Amino acid sequence: METQQTNGVGKLERFERKVVFRAGRAYFLILAGLGMLALLAGLMGVLGGVLRMPVDKPAEPPPVGAKKPDPPDVTPPTPVALAEAERWAAQKKAEEAQEKARAATHPTQEAPSAISAPPRPRRRPPARRGSSWRERRKKLLARLAALLPVPPYASTDTYKTVCLRQVKDIGCMEQGRELDKVGTTTLIRQATRGLRRDVKLEVLGQIVAVLEKAPVEKRGDLIAGVSATYRQKQGNYLRARADRAEAIARAEAEHQEKTRARAAAIAKTRMEYEQKTMEQKLSQAAWLSFGIYAAVMGFGLLVLVSLFLAHLAIERHLRLLRELLAGQDGRNKQVSQEPAAPRSEVDTAVASAGNS
Repeated sequence: METQQTNGVGKLERFERKVVFRAGRAYFLILAGLGMLALLAGLMGVLGGVLRMPVDKPAEPPPVGAKKPDPPDVTPPTPVALAEAERWAAQKKAEEAQEKARAATHPTQEAPSAISAPPRPRRRPPARRGSSWRERRKKLLARLAALLPVPPYASTDTYKTVCLRQVKDIGCMEQGRELDKVGTTTLIRQATRGLRRDVKLEVLGQIVAVLEKAPVEKRGDLIAGVSATYRQKQGNYLRARADRAEAIARAEAEHQEKTRARAAAIAKTRMEYEQKTMEQKLSQAAWLSFGIYAAVMGFGLLVLVSLFLAHLAIERHLRLLRELLAGQDGRNKQVSQEPAAPRSEVDTAVASAGNS
C-alpha cells in the first residue's frame, strides 16, 4: 500500500514538473508581458491625452485696402464760343448746299416742302405776377431783339407769293405762299425747343453773349449754332457725369464684395479652427480613456498572475506538507509495532525497590 502511495506521489510530482510548471511559467510570462504592455500603452495614452499640443490659431486674411479714389469731378461745360457757333453754321450751310445739289440732280414730282401756310399763333399762358423766370426771360428777349434789328432781320416769318402751277400760253394757274425769311422769334423758339425752363434761360444767355461778339449780318445764322453746340456740350457733360457715377458705384460694389469675401474667409477659418480644436479635445479624451483602461487592465493582469502564482505555491506547499506528515505517521507506526527489549538486572532491582 505504501508502495502504491509512493508511486502515485511520484507520478503527480512528474506531471507537475513537466506540465504544470511549464504551463504555469508560460502563462506567467504571457500574462506578465501583456500586463506590462498594457501598462506602457496606458501610460502613453495618458501622456498623449494630457500633453497634446494645442491647435495653432489660423492667421486672418489681409485686410481689405481702402476703396479706390473717386474719379475727378466732371468740369461743367464752358460757354459756347463764337468760333464754335461759326464752325457749326458753316457746316450746316455746307450740308444744305449738298442737299440742294442732290435735289437738283434728282428732281421729284412732289411739291416743294418750303411751301407752307403761316403757323397759327400760339396761345401763351397768362403771366404770373412776381415770376423771376419770366422777368429774366423778358430781359433776355429784349436784348436779343436789340441784337437782331429790323431790318436786316424780321421779328416774324415773312412769305412771298410763288406760282405753284404754270400753264403754257396762259400763265400761272395757281399761286401759293413760300417762306422767304425765318423770323427771329421762330429762330429763338427752335433754339430753345424741348429744354427745361432754367436751361432755356441759360441758352438764351449764351446766345446773347455770342451775338454780341458777332457781326450783325451773321447773327441770325449763329442762333441755331449756339443752341446745337450747347446741347452737344451739355450732352457730353451729362454722359461724363453718368460715367463717373457708374465708376464710383462700381468701385463701391467691388470694395463691398472684397469686404464680404474677407468676412466669409474669416468665418470659414474660424469655423475650421473650432472644428479642429473640438476634434483634438475629443482625441485627447479618447486617448486619456484608453490610457486609463489599459493601465487598469495591465494592473489587473499582474494581479491575476500574482494570484495564480500564489495558488500554485500554496498547492505545492500543502502537498509537501501532506507528504511530510504522511511520512511522520508511517515512522510512528513502525516504531510502535517493533517488540520490547529484555530488562536487565539493574532495571529489575530498581523496579522492585520502587515497589517496596
